[in-house]
Amino acid sequence: MSQKTRSLRWKSLRRWWMSFFLLNGVLNIGDSIPWIDFLDLQGYIKRMKALSKKFDRFWEHVLDEHIERSKGAKDYVAKDMVDVLLQLAEDPTLEVKVERHGVKAIIQDLFGGGTDTAVVTIEWAVSELLKNPEILNKATEELDRVIGKERWVEEKDIVNLPYINAIVKETMRLHPVAPMLAPRLSLKDCNVAGYDIPKGTRILVHVWAIGRDPAL
Repeated sequence: MSQKTRSLRWKSLRRWWMSFFLLNGVLNIGDSIPWIDFLDLQGYIKRMKALSKKFDRFWEHVLDEHIERSKGAKDYVAKDMVDVLLQLAEDPTLEVKVERHGVKAIIQDLFGGGTDTAVVTIEWAVSELLKNPEILNKATEELDRVIGKERWVEEKDIVNLPYINAIVKETMRLHPVAPMLAPRLSLKDCNVAGYDIPKGTRILVHVWAIGRDPAL
């Protein structure tokens, strides 16, 4: 594959991810008024289906490339996450079978969870630190003392950075990436804090409010 083709492919993927996160956050009237959902008044469902097909074609191409690369190779060693997932899909001993569509779904979840959410959290953390110079100075002091100025922070260093760890957790409390979480569905009749919730009710968990409630 040429460098130009690879560049165009990743530009397309970035555009799709922007649409993906936009459509994940829109207010779809059909979610609140189910009996008119089939009308798709805002066109969101149509856009979601079209985007889903684009992603599916892309992941299919990625899987085919990896399968072709490993085909015929003796004692092939997995080179990345996709190779590992494909090897799991071929493992007959797994209690829960990972099929091709499952591999594509996992890849998409990892991409989505590892890009936009991380970036948003970092932006909020930096914003809060700039508003609180004292905390920024303490965090800098801890980094200089534990890590030094000659290398990057590594995952194994986290246990030795309690102040930085607390800053990350506080950032996620104040600015959750998904303030309402993804919608849930009650599987049975239940009572929460005195409120009766019938089976089949769509539930939105307000994490932003929970994180700012002194009682919680």
